[in-house]
Amino acid sequence: GFRVIDARGDVLYLAGGGEYVNLADRDYFVALRDARIPGIFFSQVIASQITGHPVLVAARAIRSPDGRFLGIVSSQLELSYFERIFKSIHLGNNGALEVRRLDNHGLAFRQPPAPRPVNQVLPTSSPIVQKLSQGSKVGAERLTSTVDGVQRIYAYRTLDEFPFYVVVGLSNEDVHADWHRSAILMGGLGISLFFGMSLVLIWLFRNQEAEFLSAEKL
Repeated sequence: GFRVIDARGDVLYLAGGGEYVNLADRDYFVALRDARIPGIFFSQVIASQITGHPVLVAARAIRSPDGRFLGIVSSQLELSYFERIFKSIHLGNNGALEVRRLDNHGLAFRQPPAPRPVNQVLPTSSPIVQKLSQGSKVGAERLTSTVDGVQRIYAYRTLDEFPFYVVVGLSNEDVHADWHRSAILMGGLGISLFFGMSLVLIWLFRNQEAEFLSAEKL
């Protein structure tokens, strides 16, 4: 649910369930308090305290005109939302889709689900990591997956407004004449993910700064 959290980490307001607890130890709170990160910060994948389901927490710092840290506003993004979108996409018998972070290349979501835990990072030796570090935004590579050991042709695309990228892989036996289909698919996936995140974040942060500042005065 949506939360307003003060500079000490105490929850001042919440919607959608949960408890009025202290969240000062959460990675997103510490990052926004200490690093002066502009805009929206996304947490690692965590288990929701309300539902137990995997979520990403989207949060933004609120600061006074002189830069003093006042707290944050945050909301949870249920990964099941993206699962429902991506389950309808046919990727062949051995295809795979991943959503990863741009900052550390940690795994946020995978379809089919990964046998290893979420937040697993790609090694710096990964060709996709190297291409992204060089500024590439769209590309393709033939690789053996570090998650399940299957060799696939992977297409990747970054999301312009959010710190994530989408990777779609089709296994060698599934590709053959279907590589053009996967390239078209990448465009649709990037748009779907971007649209879904945008709707949630627009709802979350619209006029919330004024609401937080009002709560701070109480």
